Amino acid sequence: TTITAELPDSTRMLSNVSRAALPPLPDLDGAVRAALAAPLGLPRIAQLVRPGGTVTIAFDDHTTGSFGPIRGVAIRAVLDELESAGVRRRDVTLICANALHRMLRPAELARLLGQDLVDEFGSRLLCHDAEDPALIVDLGVTPDHGYPVEVHRLVAESDLTVYVNTNYIRGFTGGWKSVCVGLSTWRTIRVTHTPDGMSMSVHRNRMHTVLDEMGHHMEARLGKRIFKIDTVLADPHQVARVFAGA
Repeated sequence: TTITAELPDSTRMLSNVSRAALPPLPDLDGAVRAALAAPLGLPRIAQLVRPGGTVTIAFDDHTTGSFGPIRGVAIRAVLDELESAGVRRRDVTLICANALHRMLRPAELARLLGQDLVDEFGSRLLCHDAEDPALIVDLGVTPDHGYPVEVHRLVAESDLTVYVNTNYIRGFTGGWKSVCVGLSTWRTIRVTHTPDGMSMSVHRNRMHTVLDEMGHHMEARLGKRIFKIDTVLADPHQVARVFAGA
């Protein structure tokens, strides 16, 4: 319920909503498609997958503090890119990268993606199960520090994986954190998720250094690149910037 109260003029007001540091994008769909058309450090999606190839599109779960339409908008834009490359929609799988968080219910997935995508993809819309060994591929350990790298089998077996990050907070979301945590297992996650390992520092962030090492090892072992979309929010419901590529 809502409680209405009259407060004196001397009351100090503290909001639980952060003030936007950046203005929201006036055209989210246009910004996403522009980012996909000019990716950083990678070719366009159409050059990374052959006609008839299989593709996995992964996306952040509900814990990232991003409650706007970015997931559905980005997935639909990626699907259009794939269609132009000759990839059939029936060869695309969507997966929620919920790491060790609980798996989402269909109604919750519909709130994140839109009911149309839930209906269209049906059994090809999954939640990551970090505790099912049959779904996990062990990629060994990183050569520099011996970090264990395990990832969902779809990443290893698909011709291309595209990841939709919905909120970039250095350390806790974005970049390699998406794949190397969201689609991995406790053995991999435990390396960074400790009191000493977790950091939101912008500079010399150990958590991202570890995750970068894991991500580079993953690409080297798989022999293919991971295409990522990163999002900077204006507020929990609106996007300020979108980047794509590596």
